[in-house]
Amino acid sequence: MVSAWTIVPGIIVSLIVLVVTKLWDPIAQVYGYPFDAERRVQKLVDEFSKLQDQLGELGILDPKPSSAVLSGWLQRAAGCKDKVEEIKRRHESVKSVGVQGLLPRINVVRHLCAIGRDADLELEKVEDLIAKGEGHLKEAGAAPHPIPIPIPLLPPPAAEFDNGQLAQSILDTAAAGTWGVGIQAMKPHLTSVLDFVREDGGGAPGVLGVWGMGGAGKTTLLKLARDPRVQTLDHIVLAEAGKCCDIAKLQDSIAQGTSLALPPSLSVTNRATVLCNHLRNKKFLLLLDDLWNYIDLEAVGIPLPLGRGNQRKVVLTSRSEAVCVSMACQGVTIRMGCLDQQDAFKLFEDKVGSATINADTRIPELARQSGRRVHCSVAATPHIGAPTPTAAVAVVAEMCGGLPLVLCVIGRSMCTKKNYKLWVDAVNRLEKSKVHNNLVGDDDIFNILRYSFDGLRDDEARGCFLACTLFSPFYIEKKRLIRWCMGLGFLDPANGFEGGESVIDSLQGASLLESAGSYSVDMHDIIRDMALWIVRGPGGEKWSVLNRAWVQDATIRKMNNGYWTREEWPPKDTWPELEMLAMESNHSYLDPWKVSSIGQMTNITFLELVSLDTFPMEICELHKLEYLCIKGGSMSRLPIELGKLSKLKQLHLRQSCSLGEIPTGLISQLVNLQVLDLFCSSIDYPYRPKSAAGGLYNFLGELAEARASEKLKILGICLDATRDNRAFLKQLMQKQVRIRSLCLSFINPISPGHDQPQPATSRYMIAELQPFSNDLGELAISSSDILQELVATSDGKELIQNLEHLCLENLNVLERVIWLNAARNLRRVDIKKCAKLTHATWVLQLGYLEELGIHDCPQFKRLIDHKELAENPPDHVIFPRLTYLDLSDLPELSDICELPCEFKSSLALLVENCDKLMNISFHYPPGHDQKNIRVFCDNEWFNRLECKPNIMKSYLSQNISVQLKICYFSPWCDLAARCPRAFYTIRTIPG
Repeated sequence: MVSAWTIVPGIIVSLIVLVVTKLWDPIAQVYGYPFDAERRVQKLVDEFSKLQDQLGELGILDPKPSSAVLSGWLQRAAGCKDKVEEIKRRHESVKSVGVQGLLPRINVVRHLCAIGRDADLELEKVEDLIAKGEGHLKEAGAAPHPIPIPIPLLPPPAAEFDNGQLAQSILDTAAAGTWGVGIQAMKPHLTSVLDFVREDGGGAPGVLGVWGMGGAGKTTLLKLARDPRVQTLDHIVLAEAGKCCDIAKLQDSIAQGTSLALPPSLSVTNRATVLCNHLRNKKFLLLLDDLWNYIDLEAVGIPLPLGRGNQRKVVLTSRSEAVCVSMACQGVTIRMGCLDQQDAFKLFEDKVGSATINADTRIPELARQSGRRVHCSVAATPHIGAPTPTAAVAVVAEMCGGLPLVLCVIGRSMCTKKNYKLWVDAVNRLEKSKVHNNLVGDDDIFNILRYSFDGLRDDEARGCFLACTLFSPFYIEKKRLIRWCMGLGFLDPANGFEGGESVIDSLQGASLLESAGSYSVDMHDIIRDMALWIVRGPGGEKWSVLNRAWVQDATIRKMNNGYWTREEWPPKDTWPELEMLAMESNHSYLDPWKVSSIGQMTNITFLELVSLDTFPMEICELHKLEYLCIKGGSMSRLPIELGKLSKLKQLHLRQSCSLGEIPTGLISQLVNLQVLDLFCSSIDYPYRPKSAAGGLYNFLGELAEARASEKLKILGICLDATRDNRAFLKQLMQKQVRIRSLCLSFINPISPGHDQPQPATSRYMIAELQPFSNDLGELAISSSDILQELVATSDGKELIQNLEHLCLENLNVLERVIWLNAARNLRRVDIKKCAKLTHATWVLQLGYLEELGIHDCPQFKRLIDHKELAENPPDHVIFPRLTYLDLSDLPELSDICELPCEFKSSLALLVENCDKLMNISFHYPPGHDQKNIRVFCDNEWFNRLECKPNIMKSYLSQNISVQLKICYFSPWCDLAARCPRAFYTIRTIPG
């Protein structure tokens, strides 16, 4: 028997342990908050996630609360979100604070204690709501509720139907309905969408972006893709985002498309939860139209991840490629542009109607010209024939372009005109309305297209876009556009030409400009008219200079006889108000009376002239002048009176190769000068005489002074390659001046203070330019009788990495060019009058080279010498991007390369006076397009060519017996684009 004295101590100890435990639990809970706050917060977040799942399920089972009790529970559950987010934010804020010292640590512990306590209190509420929510779920599941009505789906297409056949079937159905036969033009784009939607494999992308200008047919494409035959899906939903995308309205559209009723009382976040839970186990295709900015699909309620493996895909449309990329459409985009001539006419004919088209036999030709886009070339089509009643229709063709929206609008407006005279009258009125910026009286077209303009990132982009109206409709040179926009104040010279390129890229991304090669862009006629409508309409005062401008290139117009003409000088009554005057860039002559009239244009701020023998003194009286450009000519000196133009910001004297005297003190007076361009390349002109070159020495010293270059941002210049001149350039670089264009001459000049020529070298290292090469975009190495070797190599950082154009000229003894890890972004190389040069194998180092010209090199034997390649030469050589190869006056040239050449891009090959070039060997990999070579040459050489199995003779040499020589500095020449422009150097072959 156990004694009492044995039991009593055990009982006492147990009671003590019980009391201590009961007292310790609340003490440990309170004092444990600072050390266990993270676990408590995380538990609260996890439990609240379960509560959100309940909210989503109840939203589906009982979208309209069936009782007051359930309504109260929903309100309390929705109210927990803000408190949970606040606790989570407070905890993250305290965690991110670094503390040192006793008092800060005590303060952090105090905050963690409060956070842990609040997390526990809120957790109790959440757990109570979850427990009650289980009961509400059981009640909602047992109660009757509406059954969602699914979208009726047709049987899935047969397995043997490919996407092209399915697209044709969908289009045939649409054409038989209200769409009409013009809808057939959508087949390529619809097939691409079907390829995306029906693509198999878990790695298939989940988002496809379709982008293009307004009116291109993006919405129509989505409506066609909504066809139930596209895929076996639970839901195919078409929703419109719009410019001011409202998440709640977008959620309503998606819910309506999926037969889901969203409770209006729920917040956007809770509605997203309901949508996400509803779609999580569904197969769906979301067609999201007219997206202007990035949106978070998960915030809308779209379950992620997307993709074929999850049976969830999104097709979105936008006017901006950048928006598509931001929505994770990298590499998975479709650009919708204008229709080609045939499809445009079909659509236009369909909207006009066969009854009207066939009402008069003369109408179809008018309709055809109204519906297609006409590509005009000044030299290729100098005369279109005798005057006809259809001549005026060209303006409508240009106005319509291939834009589906405009074709439809104009087509409908003409569907009642069954009388031929009414058609001619309508065409005349449309032409007249274009002049008065009242296209068909339907400003809705421009109001729609203006969305792209208003959506541009800033006034720099808007001004640059509107400045495109100053150019000829056929050609807009990028560099000239950037230069003009700087001169007009639309672009900041401090951002350099790279900043201008960025703006142009944004305009192309917004579909307001179209690429026409690496050096130019195109503006669609509709977009051009819309830009003019903006400039001349209400609110256009900001761009008033564009309304007071005369640009010779932009005055081109077709006369009634079919010939092209242009104004030679602005009308006299416009002189007092004129703010901008720009002559044509080629072969214009400035009569004396024109020179004298410049003095009467007192409001001129922008002046561009060409080919002057002397500097007009009248210019020195234009006190408002901010931009002056005089290109070419034999002008030898500048007057000191030019210094009176204190507002002058930009002075361009490019290709003024005879300029040798710039008065001392002139540059110091031009205190606002930001851009100075004295670059001169002898590709067109003889190199500068020695005396003229030496005459610029004092000018360089003055330019390097602080006051003279205080505001200077961009410099282009031609220098002798002396140490003193390079020192001046370094001084300018230290003052943040960008050396944009540089021509180095090696003519061994005598500089002031030197009795003998400075030491010369037979080898030049491009690395010497590295200190000021970051902004160098144009480099010419010129005029030397001693330079034998040009070396551009680097073991480390790439040399002159931003260089785009290199010119080697008049290097009479140059024999070798060594090029490695330098200027890999070069896009254009010109080699001229290098008498000892035998090959240009080094250009294979230039992976981005697009244009290569080699002229007047008497010992040049082949473009690529395979012996100069690696020890184990390849079986063929590759030109990844070369689109333009000009070979002229190369009497020893026998072949391009002894190895086959592969051109990845379509190539324009120009050959002149290369009598020994008899063999051209091409390499074509399997599946490669063998018709990508265009040859511009004389027929005699082409007929002698031994290997020509896959070369297409140019249509020019087929149709006219002339020899063509393409001149580089012609603004009309753009062989890298879809078709060659006008060529102004044409020489007839005798006989």
